[in-house]
Amino acid sequence: MQELFLRSPCPTAALQMRRDLQHWPQALSLAHQLDPTQVPTLACSYAQQLEMRGEYGSARAYYQQAMQASELQTAQQHRQHDTCVAGMARTSLHMGDTKQGSALALDSNSPQLCQECAQILEAQDKQQDAAELYERAGLHDRAATIYIQARAFALAAPLMALITHNPKLQLEFAKAKESEGSYAEAAVAYEAAGDLDNVVRLNLDQLKNPLKAAAIVRKAGSRDAAQRLAQYCLAARDYQAAVEFLLMAKQPQQAFDVAQTHGQMDAYVRFVGSNASKEDAVRIAMYYEARGNFDAAAQLYYQSGQPNKALLLYMQAGGDSLRKAVDLVAKEHDSALTQQLTQHLEGQQPGASSEGAPVTEDTAANTTYLVLLYMALGRHEEAAEVAVGLARRAQEAGNYKMAHAQLVSSSQRLRERGQACPNQLMRTLLLLHSYILVKTLVRMADHQGAARMLVRVARNITGFPKHVVPILTSTVIECQRADLKSTAFEYAAMLMRPEYRDDINPAYKRKIEAMVRKRDK
Repeated sequence: MQELFLRSPCPTAALQMRRDLQHWPQALSLAHQLDPTQVPTLACSYAQQLEMRGEYGSARAYYQQAMQASELQTAQQHRQHDTCVAGMARTSLHMGDTKQGSALALDSNSPQLCQECAQILEAQDKQQDAAELYERAGLHDRAATIYIQARAFALAAPLMALITHNPKLQLEFAKAKESEGSYAEAAVAYEAAGDLDNVVRLNLDQLKNPLKAAAIVRKAGSRDAAQRLAQYCLAARDYQAAVEFLLMAKQPQQAFDVAQTHGQMDAYVRFVGSNASKEDAVRIAMYYEARGNFDAAAQLYYQSGQPNKALLLYMQAGGDSLRKAVDLVAKEHDSALTQQLTQHLEGQQPGASSEGAPVTEDTAANTTYLVLLYMALGRHEEAAEVAVGLARRAQEAGNYKMAHAQLVSSSQRLRERGQACPNQLMRTLLLLHSYILVKTLVRMADHQGAARMLVRVARNITGFPKHVVPILTSTVIECQRADLKSTAFEYAAMLMRPEYRDDINPAYKRKIEAMVRKRDK
């Protein structure tokens, strides 16, 4: 048939026939005679067939022939050239020419070819060369595995930073690094593998970095790691941290014993938080009560469902704890608790009277909390009445700032609750506020304003029994400065009364007497 085609007007049909039948040697022979441009393509196809048969030497020769004959002008010619390069690389490796085969694969920048060549080298037990090609192919896991098995840790280390989805490999690397004493790198690898227990172990035993270990335990919450860290803290006498990590390790009894023995109960309470059982709360409360910390004990008794005991301890603690007592009673809505706290704040037993008692800081504080209690219970009129009573007693004792502060805070609280302030409260507050403004107005040289404030106070001078003469004297002076001569004379004359005259400041006495005498003439 071939002879007939060759004798025909279209002899290249013989070449086409051999090509279609994949008779590559005959096709190549005809191509050299009839169409040399087809030689590269035919040589490449024949090389591929030979490679598949395992005839690597002949295949490489034909790949080389195809490369030498190719002109590299068209895209197809470039693709064919790349195919030949890949074939050359593979066949070189199969023939044992590792250097040339690896070089061709690496120069190709083809991940697929690098992977194919790496598989060939791995099958030949040339692990190091295979790992290099796996790395170039982007198969970091496989490359790192080979490096680790070969104990080439320096080559594996950069790859491990790129591997985030293979905990098993990270764990293998971590163990290998630990075995050679590279504890810092091992800890990083253990952490990447998610094995936080071993990270904590290395940071405690080898790296001496308890802060890092503590941060990991707090974040991960591993019981085993927490137990290990707790024992480390106990050995280091860091009892507060030991309490924290014993609780994380689900060892509440041991944590309590450590806290009790080493005075770390505050830390125990802080770390337990709202998770404490009733039994725990009572046990801690008893500890605080025995040591006189009544406020802390009261909080825990209340948390354990014992409001009566809690209220007694709040009252015993006094001070700011009374605010907590008020909140407790307001929440409980229990008449017995309300009566008990009310009597305590009034500082009396049933039937006794506190009217006329001296105003001390404790009395003022108790009365303030009594006002808060009445407000919390919605008894606003009683709250206002108590506030005015305290302010009046403080005012009569000459403690005007205390009286003023009491009335200001009470009026603000009433307004916050949408309640109108009683007239008596506002009148008393007006007088006290007027008195307190005087010094400021005098400093500002506003004598007209200062005089009017003092006149308002002087007209209610019976409410200021401790400072009658000084207030009237200031009124006379400021009225004189403000050119309110008639009013100045009025209060100067009042100062001339026998009960006041001897108490006038000598610096002003003659001037005030002259003012009165001059008016009399």
